[in-house]
Amino acid sequence: VVGSFAIGLLAGFGASEDMRAVAGVGFLGGFTTFSTFSLDVFADLEAGRPGRALAYVALSVGLGIAAAALGWVLARP
Repeated sequence: VVGSFAIGLLAGFGASEDMRAVAGVGFLGGFTTFSTFSLDVFADLEAGRPGRALAYVALSVGLGIAAAALGWVLARP
């Protein structure tokens, strides 16, 4: 969620293509890596906790989108 907010801010401030590549794709892309999320969801499913896995997916995606949008809106003039 923090990474989504930060990338929204970056985009909203109108960062250059180079800055978006380095900070957005490079740093923030690594910070918000999808692989850890995927493994956590899979681990919950394997442990017999499908409700927890579904809640994790729904909240992570929903809050991530909301945080990116908020960052974008706050950064816009």
